Amino acid sequence: MNFQQKGILIRTDRALLHSTASAYFIFTHSQN
Repeated sequence: MNFQQKGILIRTDRALLHSTASAYFIFTHSQN
């Protein structure tokens, strides 16, 4: 694995984490 591939993986991972956190936040706040 080269440096560029690793950078893309990290970016994808962060985007996934962010969207999951956003979805979870919206879900928990829509329950009330």
